Amino acid sequence: MQRVPVWKIVVIACVLLMSLYILMPTFQFYSYTPYVRNSGVTPEMEEVTQKIQDGGLSDEERKTLQNRQLLLSENFRDLKEKSIRLGLDLQGGVHLVIMVDRNALEEQLRAEGKTVKEIDYAKETVLDSAAAVIEERVNQYGVSETALVKQPPDRLVLEMPGVSDVDDVERLVKLEAVLSFHLLPPQNELMRLIGDIDAAIEEDLPSLFAGADPYRAAVIVKDPDQVNIIKGILEREVVQSLIPREWRLAWGVVEEENAYYNFPHRYLFLIEDKPKLGGRNLASAWMDVDPMSNKPIVLLTFDSEGKNIFARETAKHVGEYLAIVMGDTVYTAPSIDERISGGSARISGINDFTEARQISVVLRAGAMPAPLEIAESRVVGPSLGQDSIQKGLYAGILGGIVVLIFMVVYYALAGAIADFAMIMSLFLIMAGMAMFKATLTLPGIAGIVLTIGMAVDANVLIFERLREEMKGKRAKTAQIVLDKGYGRAFMTIFDANITTLITALVLFQFGTGPIKGFAVTLSLGILVSMFTAIFVTRVIYDYLVAGGMTDLKVGSFHFFANAKYNFLANAKACLTTTVSIGVIGVLFFCLNWHSLRGIDFAGGTEMWVKFNDPVSVDTIRSTLESGGYEDSMIQEILGEDNQMMIRVPPDENQEVIPPAELREKLGELLNEYPFEEISSDLVGAKVGGELLLKGLYCLIFASIGILMYITARFQFRFAVAAVAALFHDVFFTLAVLAFTGTEFNLPIIAALLTVVGYSLNDTIVVFDRIRENYSSALLHFADIVNYSINQTLSRTINTSLTTFFVVATLFFFGGAVIHDFAKTLMIGIVIGTYSSIFIASPLLLMLGKESKLTKAITKAATQKA
Repeated sequence: MQRVPVWKIVVIACVLLMSLYILMPTFQFYSYTPYVRNSGVTPEMEEVTQKIQDGGLSDEERKTLQNRQLLLSENFRDLKEKSIRLGLDLQGGVHLVIMVDRNALEEQLRAEGKTVKEIDYAKETVLDSAAAVIEERVNQYGVSETALVKQPPDRLVLEMPGVSDVDDVERLVKLEAVLSFHLLPPQNELMRLIGDIDAAIEEDLPSLFAGADPYRAAVIVKDPDQVNIIKGILEREVVQSLIPREWRLAWGVVEEENAYYNFPHRYLFLIEDKPKLGGRNLASAWMDVDPMSNKPIVLLTFDSEGKNIFARETAKHVGEYLAIVMGDTVYTAPSIDERISGGSARISGINDFTEARQISVVLRAGAMPAPLEIAESRVVGPSLGQDSIQKGLYAGILGGIVVLIFMVVYYALAGAIADFAMIMSLFLIMAGMAMFKATLTLPGIAGIVLTIGMAVDANVLIFERLREEMKGKRAKTAQIVLDKGYGRAFMTIFDANITTLITALVLFQFGTGPIKGFAVTLSLGILVSMFTAIFVTRVIYDYLVAGGMTDLKVGSFHFFANAKYNFLANAKACLTTTVSIGVIGVLFFCLNWHSLRGIDFAGGTEMWVKFNDPVSVDTIRSTLESGGYEDSMIQEILGEDNQMMIRVPPDENQEVIPPAELREKLGELLNEYPFEEISSDLVGAKVGGELLLKGLYCLIFASIGILMYITARFQFRFAVAAVAALFHDVFFTLAVLAFTGTEFNLPIIAALLTVVGYSLNDTIVVFDRIRENYSSALLHFADIVNYSINQTLSRTINTSLTTFFVVATLFFFGGAVIHDFAKTLMIGIVIGTYSSIFIASPLLLMLGKESKLTKAITKAATQKA
């Protein structure tokens, strides 16, 4: 009897153990309360902090506790970094309102001698330029799924998911990207200048210094007390007049206590005012670790021009010191020991890895076009609302349980094996997201729902094939049935998954925001579901057969076992009807886009309020819904008592509600829950028409990829029919949404992308069976198509049912916020199943007569008979 190779069991065990190891930080991180996850202060940290504040400790005990506090903080940051990230819709994050100082930009341009026309153009485009730089910075910083909203003429709203440190985000946004290299004059020049200043002021300047650098033109100052005093002195007009024009004084970064100075301190450098090399010659900047000190550094490389300048200047000034300055801060001032010809340098003296990372990001992204001010900053809760997330989670679990039970009832032991494979798939997808630092959002959940459907589909395909093999020749052994069943199902599963993977890769390459999030989870899901369905379940079956099992136990229920329906009898009528509905619906959608767009596309009015007494988001949401504000977005302000941010879309006439009018209406609706307004304003669209345009481009590029693959694997007319069915399903779903007045928002985009993947998967399975029968039957091609549809009908219905179970529970029990999202998926599942039978297959017949290959096969078989 054939034994299961040990390496296969080892592979499965290793994959599970590695996934568990990767997910452990996620389990630990999300075991904390939302407050702890956002504040970063764990109960252990609070306990240590309290002991330090209580006092009565020796110096050694206090230092031990401070080290413990630092270690706990670093461990928590590491835990957060390694856990699965949630998007703004699922966990919230930092919310910043950024003001672009257009007046300061105008003054700067006037000083540079720009014309009125140039100044006006710069002021018109400065908001777009600032948004581009900020977007580049946050993307390179590693925070995905950010939302950046432009609110002309001078305001930007930035939301970054999973970030709780407002100061870090503000520094990242405002940090100047002006990098320059300055020589330091001899040390005695600084001493002479200090003497001149000391003689001109009443204070004893040398007594304010903690010491002097023995080699460089720099003194050490205690931070912050003495630093603030000296800053005040240096700002005086009389002092400024004493500093030679070719020099200037610049502060270094704050340095912690060390072996020489047991207090925080800063260096005050004297540097040449004119830089030897500027940041415009910078080619790249990357964070690294100094192997000697184990501290963060930023590695710099220059372009060809910068490389030549750097080599020339370092050769001329060997033995002198060169300050690396960013903005107005000196980060390091090393000595020039020899000519540096490699075109590289490094910034050291950085306080921590976060700052080093921010510096490298800012240098790569470039400088801001105008000064920025942070008008408002806060940490907000999930945009979907914690109540809606919990409802959606419970509904998803309920739908999953229904699917698990159905599979066991219908397929017996095989169903239990499939259930294990599905649970393992979900587990591996989560591990993959944690490993690749992907962000889980509602679109990502849509990708997982589709993945579950495809995982079920793969198992159903295998089990139906096993049934056919067992029914066809009962003399076969269980091992032969397994070999035949899995072998014949493999190419069907492969083709269906590869075409969907092509779509996912195109979406990731050309999409943005929620489209990328969907693509990542879908790609992971495809690879994982193929592994579990084809490899894992086969190993389990092989193990059972090797143990003596002769009956594969694939269940006794068999819907549509001997189906003989004529699906092509009314094919033209079905095709004409649904295509007409789709075309009319899309035209209706386009004509009514202004009234159908939701708050994500239309913007609205935002009000930040504080309630007098504790009240839940669910209560406020249901109250607003009863008053006609069904599509409002409500977010808690984390870390603040009883504060919420309420966003209301435009009214039925698509007119934005003025803040004063909204304040009055909310006061009437929420009279049982007294509140005070903190701030209110009009907000722009979170996404614009460019997202829809990119989505259309993705659909077109994906269609081209699908056409190429299916043409290579099948025939060109198969490819055309599959792509036509895909567009039919998207258009029909859009039509139903438009006719029912469903507001179009980001979750709807995610659901439509899911429809694309589901529709394609369903069609390929039917086409694969047509191809198989195509080369072995003596029937006419129309009869082959109809026979193939009947053969795969059981699989089609079962897959649709199991996926529908999950989505239906989301629709009925998931809450109002994800109601339209689930409704779109339900429509997509139904139309995807319908189109594989009544659209794609009839189109295949209409696209041409039987090919020469088919005729040749039929003729040869007839002559042989």
